[in-house]
Amino acid sequence: IYIKVKTGDYSSTTGNVSLEGGSNGTHDLIKNLTADDDSPAPTGGYIYPFDQVYRTSCEFGGYEGHTGMDIASPLSTTVKAVADGTVLFTRAGSTGYGVYVVINHGGGVVTLYAHNRKLLVGEGQRVSKGDPIALSGSTGNSSGPHLHLEFVIDGVPKNPRLYL
Repeated sequence: IYIKVKTGDYSSTTGNVSLEGGSNGTHDLIKNLTADDDSPAPTGGYIYPFDQVYRTSCEFGGYEGHTGMDIASPLSTTVKAVADGTVLFTRAGSTGYGVYVVINHGGGVVTLYAHNRKLLVGEGQRVSKGDPIALSGSTGNSSGPHLHLEFVIDGVPKNPRLYL
C-alpha cells in the first residue's frame, strides 16, 4: 500500500507482479536505452553479488510489484558485478530504489542493484565480473540494509534465481 500511495500507481491488483514499465519508469528507461544494442550476451554465467551468501529476505514476486530479489547484508558490504558489462546509468534517490546502478551486459541482459549506501562506479564505465560496484545500504523504500537485485531481460524483470 505504501508503494501505491508513494507512486500513485493503483493499476495492479493484489498478488500480481508488474513485469513491464514499473510505476517509476525505470524498466521503460532500461528498455529504451538498450533497444538498439546488438552486443552479445555474456558468456561464462553469472556470479553471486557478494563474497559470501546472505539470507534472501524477499523473493521475486514476494509482494505486489516486487520485481527483484532482496538479499539481506550488513551495511556497507561490497556489491559485485554479476557479469562483465557497461554501467548504463546510476541514480541517487529518484525512486523507491534509492541509490542504484544499472549495468548492461549485452544480449538484452541488464542487472539493477538498488538500495545502496554508496556507488563505486559511474555511467559509461566498463566493469568486469566480480568488480566492486557499490556498498550495500538501506536507501529509498527500504526497511533495513540489503541489496535489491534485478535481472531485466529485453526490458522485462525476471526472477534472479533463474540466472544466479
